[in-house]
Amino acid sequence: MQRVHNCIHGLLCILERLSLPVITAESCTSGALASALSSRPKSPTMLLGGIVAYSNSIKERMLSVNPSILDEKEGPGEVSKECALAMARGAIQHGGMLDIRGQGIGISTTGFLNGGPPGREGEVWIGCYWRFKDKIGSRAEQFWVKCEEDNIEKQSHDEVADKRDQEKHWVVDKALNVILEVVADLDKSDSRRR
Repeated sequence: MQRVHNCIHGLLCILERLSLPVITAESCTSGALASALSSRPKSPTMLLGGIVAYSNSIKERMLSVNPSILDEKEGPGEVSKECALAMARGAIQHGGMLDIRGQGIGISTTGFLNGGPPGREGEVWIGCYWRFKDKIGSRAEQFWVKCEEDNIEKQSHDEVADKRDQEKHWVVDKALNVILEVVADLDKSDSRRR
């Protein structure tokens, strides 16, 4: 846990130095990423907010994810690189960040926790989309949460909830590492310009 707090502190320091606010768009982590980012003193100035978008209708309406992306039969589906990137882009475009600061970074999580379709159990995508000075960029990473072989139907409600919380925190840790790598690269390229 201390390592996560150190990661968040370092991330918030870089975001502050770059004047680069962040907004989250979360599906599988259901707000846990925004909660982690808001756990440190610098948070109010750098975390502008977050959207929890479990349903596809929320992804479409609040994040402008194209319905063709969300279509499981014709498109890549809601757990995909395309969806993760669209969610992150939609977060900064509709979150007011660009109007307020002119730049920012959106980070998204989408995935199958506690199972998923055969062959995709535990699949998670983390997306980042940013505008920083004259740069626009994006990055998506795929991860696999280790799903236990245990039959969920035979587990108690508390056991399933505990497992899901562990998986959410694992995804949050991965998302923090992704955004830290992105902003560290932006910081490095910005310091070379000075």
